[in-house]
Amino acid sequence: MSNRLHRLLACVISLFAFTSLQAQDRSRVVWQKDNAPQSDTWVSHGHWYHILRANGVGIAVNLLDSKDYEIVQMSVLNNSEKPVIVDPGQMTITYEDKKGKETAALAIKPQKIADKFIGRTASINSTRSIVAGQAEKTTTVRTTSGSATITEPDTEKQKAAAAENAGELADARAHGDSIVKGALFAETLEPKAHIEGNVYFKRVKDARKITVTVAIGNTDYIFNY
Repeated sequence: MSNRLHRLLACVISLFAFTSLQAQDRSRVVWQKDNAPQSDTWVSHGHWYHILRANGVGIAVNLLDSKDYEIVQMSVLNNSEKPVIVDPGQMTITYEDKKGKETAALAIKPQKIADKFIGRTASINSTRSIVAGQAEKTTTVRTTSGSATITEPDTEKQKAAAAENAGELADARAHGDSIVKGALFAETLEPKAHIEGNVYFKRVKDARKITVTVAIGNTDYIFNY
């Protein structure tokens, strides 16, 4: 065996051992009903939040089902003595269908969702502009020999379409801004600090069971719905 191959194998073995050690070192905390004080429930504005507490960290999660996305409303309070990293990129959501097949997904960046929403509105506006641009109006006028029909672009419809497009696009941009502003971003949470926001995932229709996993430090906080 060449020295180069030997070093490569040694690196692979070391990496595998390190990865396995990491996996073994991770702990799992699962939300369970009637398991206070580790598990709890909190109701706010008609929404039921599941709460998990472990290692001085408290996490409250509520799952919203929108048309296109699963929205995880999350709040994290660091009551430990050390800073912790809260990163939506370390979250996963797992869907289980009626046959027991599982599909996992990572969080979607909020700016991507906002851009998609604005792009969809721009596409609708483009179609509206094309239709309005083809609109015509017919006017009958009197002439010395009787009457004549004049066909010309309907500028009133074009103006109305332009005004509607401007309003729709402004609303879409405002909605996109609200998505980004209300989203949860990666942050180092100092002791006694608190953070909250929304995390977006793709929506899977007909999911029988949904599991949200929040990884903070060496602990996986698991919420089943």
